[in-house]
Amino acid sequence: SGKGKAEIYINGKKPKLTEDALWGYLESIPSSYVKSVQIVTERGSAVNSRNGHGIVNLIIDDERIGSYGFARLRSDYLGERISPSATLYYNYAQKKYQLNFCPYFKGINHLFNELSEYRYPETGSSMISRYKEDDRYNILGISSSFGYQFTNTKSIGAYVTIGTYSKDVCNTTDGESFVGDIITEWTDRVQSKSPGYRLPSINAGVFSDLEFSRNLLSLSANFSNSRMDIGSVYSLHDSPGFIQNDSERNTGFALNADYTLLFQNGGNLSAGFETFTAFLKENAQSLGDAGIYGNNLNMTLWEIINSLYVKLSHPIGKYINLQFGIRGEHYDRKVDFDGKRYTHNEINLFPSASISFSIPNLSQYIGLSYSTSSTPIYYMKLNPEKKWTSSNTYKTGNPYLPLSYIHSLSLSYNILDTYSFSCYYSKGINFSEEYTINNGDYIESGYAADFKSDFLRMCLGFSKQVSSFLMVKADTGISYSKGKATLSENPVEYEYWDWTMGVRLFFDISRRYKIKMQLGGEVSSPHSSLSKKTGWHTSSYLTIQKIFGNWGEIRGTVGNLLYDKSNNWFGSESFERYTRQLGNPMNFSLTFGVYLGKMKSRQAETRSSSSITSRLIL
Repeated sequence: SGKGKAEIYINGKKPKLTEDALWGYLESIPSSYVKSVQIVTERGSAVNSRNGHGIVNLIIDDERIGSYGFARLRSDYLGERISPSATLYYNYAQKKYQLNFCPYFKGINHLFNELSEYRYPETGSSMISRYKEDDRYNILGISSSFGYQFTNTKSIGAYVTIGTYSKDVCNTTDGESFVGDIITEWTDRVQSKSPGYRLPSINAGVFSDLEFSRNLLSLSANFSNSRMDIGSVYSLHDSPGFIQNDSERNTGFALNADYTLLFQNGGNLSAGFETFTAFLKENAQSLGDAGIYGNNLNMTLWEIINSLYVKLSHPIGKYINLQFGIRGEHYDRKVDFDGKRYTHNEINLFPSASISFSIPNLSQYIGLSYSTSSTPIYYMKLNPEKKWTSSNTYKTGNPYLPLSYIHSLSLSYNILDTYSFSCYYSKGINFSEEYTINNGDYIESGYAADFKSDFLRMCLGFSKQVSSFLMVKADTGISYSKGKATLSENPVEYEYWDWTMGVRLFFDISRRYKIKMQLGGEVSSPHSSLSKKTGWHTSSYLTIQKIFGNWGEIRGTVGNLLYDKSNNWFGSESFERYTRQLGNPMNFSLTFGVYLGKMKSRQAETRSSSSITSRLIL
């Protein structure tokens, strides 16, 4: 609960760039431009509470004039297949304006094999199933942004991203069922394909920053629209076969206004408003006799979120900083499925608070924070349509799912930028945990609406530059988790401890050989929950980077050096399932990068890191 990918901020603001453009921009920056990297784990009132991830804030002096960029070619080997990608980021900047564009291509060519064993203790029967997923995606797009600075305190900008895709996926399941002396074999196949490159998706927005005296005003608006058409051919062993055409349209609109008053003592008071509207329509039409799988299914989803927030940051003396905030949200959801409407409406308050104590001369930092957040629900979890993956297995959504919440309390301590201790506690409510049950005729996967959990983690960290070319980072931690849910009207509870340890080595011999290298690994103990790992879990990687002066670099990465032999398990009183991945789990990537253009630098006009951090945490 609460885990996820961290967001990247530049000088305290979320960049208006796609993921590919953002990485292209970061790769074009000389390392000397990065003044500091701040990790903000606590989420507060100024940040949308539905995003429970942390923030990596980069303080960068990157006010460059001229044209510059980065071109990248990359190839990934994963699941016994090679996936190519290419990105070009190019920027042109003058004193008052900046324009950039980033065309990109991403190929996903992935083969996944999994073996599952089902056991039914009450009847003594069992089943073995082999699942193969063959994915081929191609994504093409271009993003661009423009910014104009009237004065040092007034600026406007706009951005747009246009993309298209092609998709070809084949899912095959075969296996045997054992009931006494009777053995039954079957093969199911689902081939899904898009009609080529067409129907581009669009994501566009405008933004403005105004500063007068000690007052800051930020305004932004965003619009997005996408469409996906997929044709699927079902060949299931108890059906003559049929074709199903799926059409999905997704539209979103967002507005944001933020006002900040800066105090002379370094604190600030902010207030803001956000509104977000999402509309999704999905239609599935079957050609031929689909039987129990359904002929014509329609779903429409409306989501509207309105929120207000207030936040205060106030320093006490030189070393202490206090931060408080509260965010109010109104959430309204309507799901229409085949003539029936499911509604959900909530009003919630999300408070946050933190206190930090730092002594820069001694490199000591102590922080204590509390926050409350909700987590978004992916629309597939709400769609009650039965998605068949084989003739006896389907997955269905739950339109009654309420919002889930996380109450978080964290304590962190760092001394000498070497030793660290952290303690994190979270309480999750109403999480939609996936479950699997056997109702006699079919195996159903769905989502429990009342999953509750308590999670506690304590971690020790060590980071030290042991020589001119080697830095060592290590961490170890223990976690305690307890939870319960109701699955198919049966209560299920779990309680477990687990232990993890990770070590990362950073070698830098770039002064003489222009080579950097990272070697890392992590091991975690077995644990049990609603689904569990039955063995020790390991992960490891090796990255080598060769820098060629000022013109480019080559980077190679090898992942999963140590084979992970653990199985996934799920079970209840009448049903057990063991799954494990087949094939080679190792993955490789090779990247060629070239720096483009020429530029000259001028001093950046960025706020102090402490001011930026105070605006982020709340």
